[in-house]
Amino acid sequence: MVKLQHFFLMLPIFLNTIMVPLEQTIPLTGLPVYLDGRPPFIVQLTQDPLELFIEQVAKPQQSSSPVGLFHPVLLQAEIIQQPKNAPGFVSTDPQKLTQFSLAGQYGVTALLAHNYLMGQTFFKFQEGDILTIVYGDKTFQEYQIEEIRRYQALTPNSPYSKFVNLADPDKKVITATDLFYEIYTQKDTLVLQTCIEKEGELSWGRIFIIARPIEAMTTYPIQ
Repeated sequence: MVKLQHFFLMLPIFLNTIMVPLEQTIPLTGLPVYLDGRPPFIVQLTQDPLELFIEQVAKPQQSSSPVGLFHPVLLQAEIIQQPKNAPGFVSTDPQKLTQFSLAGQYGVTALLAHNYLMGQTFFKFQEGDILTIVYGDKTFQEYQIEEIRRYQALTPNSPYSKFVNLADPDKKVITATDLFYEIYTQKDTLVLQTCIEKEGELSWGRIFIIARPIEAMTTYPIQ
């Protein structure tokens, strides 16, 4: 009987304890936590992503050639060369970019990709983005995107098509040769090219992402 009376005496205290409304809070949605408030274990990368990429693509036998293009979020791709005397070749490997050999004769690093493969990523780049070209000897050069140009190809599937700059209010028609010299003769620039799709036509136009070096070439390992 004594124990039962003791239970009823304690019951109001117990009820008051469990019925007190919880304090209003805003849940933390940026970083998950355990129920006891401890933060989760965060795995720290032991090596910089760019360094890892350099180690993956470096090819000493191609010391003077670009072997990889790195963007910290959008793209990390190997670069291959065009076969000799095949300036129209573009790789169909979805993980690779192709260096445009004719542009290299003018001191321009030009990279090509089909718009249904790696080239679709080009449309996500914005002015101000930083791109890094890695060479076979593990040196690398950073570039900043300064300009993005778009052209309509009047004969979409011809490499000799005439073009119209979509930003030109006068819609002046220029030849393929004019366009080549306009884009691919600015020494020391980096240019990415792919096709623009429109109304079901994969080669309706061309887009050129133009970037310029922002500092001297850097030697690996990164200091």
